[in-house]
Amino acid sequence: MPDIELYAQYVHKVRGYLKTMPLNDAVKKSVDESIKEGILRDFLRKNKTIETIADELETTVNDILEICDVACKHAPEYNAEKVFDELHEMEMAKLRHPL
Repeated sequence: MPDIELYAQYVHKVRGYLKTMPLNDAVKKSVDESIKEGILRDFLRKNKTIETIADELETTVNDILEICDVACKHAPEYNAEKVFDELHEMEMAKLRHPL
């Protein structure tokens, strides 16, 4: 499974825990669980923040979260082509109807 799909699973965990706990606790619990479950084990052991990942990919945090949201909607298959198509359509809609 590609890293972005695994990362989407991790972000989904964080967002779920945010409903009941502060951000730092949600991130810590999600990292611990994800490592135990083998989700991005090596990636998370480096303790990268969303901000760091966005910086490394030369994009914004919002872009990373948007990608993860779309990928999560396609779980558990995570069809990369469908994810890409949906992201592309979202970008086209933004161009047609700028804020």
